[in-house]
Amino acid sequence: MIARKALSNPSIFCSKGFISWEQEICGFLKMETDERGRETVLAGSISDICKAWSISDIYNCYKNIRKRATQKRKFEVDDETGISFIDLTFPP
Repeated sequence: MIARKALSNPSIFCSKGFISWEQEICGFLKMETDERGRETVLAGSISDICKAWSISDIYNCYKNIRKRATQKRKFEVDDETGISFIDLTFPP
């Protein structure tokens, strides 16, 4: 039921309540003419999107955290069975 209502008026999820179609269209057109909106649409990667919104530093921080987390994984192979054991330790 909610999904059907969202098809007819996406502002159902807005915390301020419903907005009119005119306001919805005006908001869309503002985003469409905004330089960040165009760069987001043309982006080929998450990195490009972050550059458009000036949050590349946050992206790089999380990328480094993920890189360090994957480097800590230990792969052990049991000599008798040949089964590989992978120690997955997730960062806090």
